[in-house]
Amino acid sequence: MNNSMRFEFTVNLKHVNHRSQHCYMTRITKEPKMRQDLILAHQLQELMEKDKMVTIRQISKWVGLTYRRILQIMDILYLAPRIQEEILFSEEIKIYRINERKTREITKEILWTKQIEEWKKLPNN
Repeated sequence: MNNSMRFEFTVNLKHVNHRSQHCYMTRITKEPKMRQDLILAHQLQELMEKDKMVTIRQISKWVGLTYRRILQIMDILYLAPRIQEEILFSEEIKIYRINERKTREITKEILWTKQIEEWKKLPNN
């Protein structure tokens, strides 16, 4: 006895353009480094708030960065909200050329008004 079944139907196949990992990484790396780090810091903070068991040491192993580097990235969150907003949304050339070491000095200042003053002193070119 032959138990084979046969089905016939029409299929509309369309060409799908899958973006390669290279294409994706190229798009990401066009963002200023300072912006990438600030976004990462916010994501890590959110992760640690959601799961209190997650530590910076675990995160450093997951993302392949040193514990100290993760701390440096997280320190960006100490910048005044106005500065963070500028980093995230500004297209000024300053954002693309900012030296992170200079911003580390700014994060040591606890008064946001003084942080903003120091931020404004950073060169635009």
